[in-house]
Amino acid sequence: LFADEIYRGLGPRTLASAATAYDKGISLGGLSKSMGMPGVRIGWLATRDARFLRRVAELRDYTTICSSAPSQILAVAALQNRDHLWRRANAYVD
Repeated sequence: LFADEIYRGLGPRTLASAATAYDKGISLGGLSKSMGMPGVRIGWLATRDARFLRRVAELRDYTTICSSAPSQILAVAALQNRDHLWRRANAYVD
């Protein structure tokens, strides 16, 4: 089960993430939508399937060297202030 959860955190939270609900579930997340930070291209996959994560890590080495330094700095700041950013973003959604 693969779930695009890029908007997770916006609006009501009624369902568990795919990675939480199913042992082979895969959740895709990121900062640009849920935290209202367009242009910040920081995202992730979450799963409890260790074999799948190892394979993704192997493939990632061939497709991505690293994220830009500004995006990394903004991502750290966003995660440190996520409650504020979620409240701000949800004010537009509600």
